[in-house]
Amino acid sequence: FRGWVIRRAKVIFVGSKKDRLRIEYVSPDVLRPFEGNPRTISERGLEKLQRSVEEFGFTNPILVQRGTNMIIAGHQRLKAAKAAGLTEVPVVYLDMDDTTAKAYNIADNRLAEEADWDFGPLSDLLAELKEDKFDLSLVGFDEHELDHLLNWEPPEAEMGSLADLSDIGEKDVERLTLIVHIGQAEEFRRKLKEIAKQNPDENDVAPMGWALEQVLAAYERFSSSKH
Repeated sequence: FRGWVIRRAKVIFVGSKKDRLRIEYVSPDVLRPFEGNPRTISERGLEKLQRSVEEFGFTNPILVQRGTNMIIAGHQRLKAAKAAGLTEVPVVYLDMDDTTAKAYNIADNRLAEEADWDFGPLSDLLAELKEDKFDLSLVGFDEHELDHLLNWEPPEAEMGSLADLSDIGEKDVERLTLIVHIGQAEEFRRKLKEIAKQNPDENDVAPMGWALEQVLAAYERFSSSKH
C-alpha cells in the first residue's frame, strides 16, 4: 500500500501503516532526559508552561526514542506535566538512532524560532480574547508585553530600506535583524532615529547602521573608562 492515494474520498495515504505516528500514554517517571539537551527554561517560563498544561491539557506529545525511553523533544513539557501532577503523558515513539535523535532535538527547537508574529492580527486577537473575558495571562505573554500588544500601532517607516538600494550592489549592504522584547523595540527605534539624524553623510543608504555604530563606539569608550 506504500504510496497509495485515494482521491475519490479525499483521503491521501502515503507510506505503510507502520510509518503512521501513534500516541501512547505512559508514566512521566519512565521517560529519561537526553543527556546534554541544550534547551533550557526559566522558572517563570516553566510556571507559564505548567499553567498552560493545567488550562488547555497536554496537547503536544513528547517525542521519545523507542527502546530507550530517551526524550528527543519535549523536555520542558515533561517538567510542566510533573509540576502539574500528571500521572500520564502522551508520547510518540520514534525509531531514530542516537545521531538522528540528537540532530532532531536541535532542529525541533531551532526551526520553531523561524516563525514570527504578525503584530496587527495578534493585537486584534488578544483584544478579542480580552473582550470575551479570557485570562490573557494564560497565553504566555508577560503583563507588560500584553500592554504593548493591546495598544500596538504600526511603526513609522524605517530610515533606510532595501528600496533605497537600487543604485548599489547587494554586496555593499547587509540586512541585520535584532530580536528584542516588545517593550524595547519602540524605544530602540526612536533613539536610533534620533542618532541617525546626526549622520554627516546625507546620502547614506543605511543611516540606521551608522547610528548603531555610534552606539557601539560610545559603549566602547564608556567600557574603556571603567578600566
